[in-house]
Amino acid sequence: MGDEGIVKVGRPRSSRVLWPVLLALLAVVGLVASVRIGLTSVGAAECPPVSPPISPSLSPPISCPVSPPVSTTTTLPATTTTLPPTTTTTIFTQPPAITSGPVTSFTAGSPGSFMFTATGTPTPTFSITGALPAGVTFNPATGVLSGTPAFGTAGNYPVTVTASNGVSPNAVQSFTLVVILPQGYRLVGSDGGVFAYGGSQFYGSTGSVQLNQPMVGIAPTTTGGGYWLVAADGGVFAYGDAQFYGSTASVRLDQPMVAMAATPSGRGYWLVAADGGIFAFGDARFFGSTGSIRLNQPVVGMAAARSGAGYWLVAADGGIFAFGDAEFFGSTGSVRLNRPMVSMAPTESGRGYWLVAADGGIFAFGDARFYGSTGSIPLNQPMVDMVATPSGLGYWLAAADGGVFAYGNAQFFGSTGGIRLNRPIVAASR
Repeated sequence: MGDEGIVKVGRPRSSRVLWPVLLALLAVVGLVASVRIGLTSVGAAECPPVSPPISPSLSPPISCPVSPPVSTTTTLPATTTTLPPTTTTTIFTQPPAITSGPVTSFTAGSPGSFMFTATGTPTPTFSITGALPAGVTFNPATGVLSGTPAFGTAGNYPVTVTASNGVSPNAVQSFTLVVILPQGYRLVGSDGGVFAYGGSQFYGSTGSVQLNQPMVGIAPTTTGGGYWLVAADGGVFAYGDAQFYGSTASVRLDQPMVAMAATPSGRGYWLVAADGGIFAFGDARFFGSTGSIRLNQPVVGMAAARSGAGYWLVAADGGIFAFGDAEFFGSTGSVRLNRPMVSMAPTESGRGYWLVAADGGIFAFGDARFYGSTGSIPLNQPMVDMVATPSGLGYWLAAADGGVFAYGNAQFFGSTGGIRLNRPIVAASR
């Protein structure tokens, strides 16, 4: 009989086909579970590779969990380091500037000193160019000018001073060292004998020479290192640094010579006769005379203007005759004198003069100041000459016996008042 009507119990045919698929699916589920378990156990480790590869269509993408960063703290032993302090040095520089004065004065025969000063950074040093007088030196290490100027070096010494410190520009100054004459005086006798006192030096005389005519005057050089003597016949005798520039010894004069004066340069001189005739030698220039004028009284003395471009003549009655740029400041020409005038002396400025009479009376004109006189003192011998001090703040009067009278800042250094002279004193000078 056939199989119709019989119910058969068993697995359907389709189940046979699905079974292997179910087993495969279970295998995949198990694999995924194992992978997840593995990732959970690894933690911060790398995600292990999946093997065998899983088809993307069968499982969702797998993401590896990322562990938070681990913070690690390492404690090192504490150390202390002391660094040296940092010093910043700023260097300031400044060019030099000379602060000391442009002139100073030394006195011949006396020690002197002058220090140059200047500002600037670094500290400046000094140098000078130019001639200094004998006896004076400059120390560049200290900037000091010092020494004792030799006698006969009076005058002006211009030099150039330079201060330098390596910073431009250098400082330059025109500086003048003035060497002034020391206080002192000389007396000259009619025989040409010379007597020197104080800082005035002796350089020679004609005391032992037979003269044709007596001496009548003396004039110093500007340096103080020499002098000229003039005789009544115009003969000139030069001593020390004085140079001979000529004379009238061989000339027939209308009137005898009475005085002489040197030019400010010391390279010439004038001679004056009793009639006011002027004779110029060397660099002395002729500016006029009274040689052709009838005088009330003879000329007895003369003085040179400070500039060298003029001179004054004084007559026995105190009349003053000014020539060149010498100015007239007054006279006693109209005054009745007790004794006649014998000489005159200019002030240091050249803006005045003194006249001296035979009794020692003093008459001051211009900027000349009166410091005293012997006008009221009985004298053993009459006055013959006067000499102003280098500063012009005093004067000496000299008498025929060599007596000396000092006034103002003039100092007394000695005289021949107590000495028996071969011939009387006739003139005086510094």
